[in-house]
Amino acid sequence: MILHPFGYGVAFATIYLFLLDRGGLVPGGRDGFLYGLGVFLVGSLPVYLLAFASFRVTPDVIVSWIAQSACQYLAAGFAIGLAARPGRVGIGPSMVVRAATDLEIPAETGWELLKRRDTFLFITRGAMRYRGADTWPEILMAPGVEIETIVHPLWVLPGSPHTFRIVRVDEGSMAVDTEESGGFIQAWNHSMKVRPVSGSRCRYEDRIELRAGPVTPIVWLFASLFYRYRQSRWRRLASSPEAGT
Repeated sequence: MILHPFGYGVAFATIYLFLLDRGGLVPGGRDGFLYGLGVFLVGSLPVYLLAFASFRVTPDVIVSWIAQSACQYLAAGFAIGLAARPGRVGIGPSMVVRAATDLEIPAETGWELLKRRDTFLFITRGAMRYRGADTWPEILMAPGVEIETIVHPLWVLPGSPHTFRIVRVDEGSMAVDTEESGGFIQAWNHSMKVRPVSGSRCRYEDRIELRAGPVTPIVWLFASLFYRYRQSRWRRLASSPEAGT
């Protein structure tokens, strides 16, 4: 019962992206809403009508079940319609992950930390292992840096080739853009930004546009969890004495 919504959510999103990729739907809330409505009418409403005809369930209970289910499908369709968009690189739809966290350090300190290799390895430790990371440049987030590596999720899972290239480092706005890909992941384009909140506090933001064909929803779910984990590590780093040195 607990796992069912997650598994069904992946299937719901995968079929949506399949239809989107073949021109059956247009990205946006409208077609996402209609997709959710269609799935509800075909896959959910008949089940409730069958239950009403087969069991002793009062009409008001059935109506409440139908209303709840309809709201879930319509909201889910609308949300995925807003999240999916034509791929920035190549063909096929992409999905976007956004996450942000406040850090108890000045923006200038956060920006200098962001560019460092040891910061990157610290915030990903426990979730990812990168082969050959000890040979990477100390200032990792620098224009033109390109890394080819093997990524091992959760440190122990089989590795997958991954390439990332730093395409923009803006010192003025404290922002970095990367273009990444590898294995079945066609695009993993990451934007990082540090914004000052006060003299001793800043806000760190991640935005990831990714595309991985039919498994894009699964990769999106993983990325959503991964970047929230990374930001928890950011908060831990910012609270350590080493953050200010």
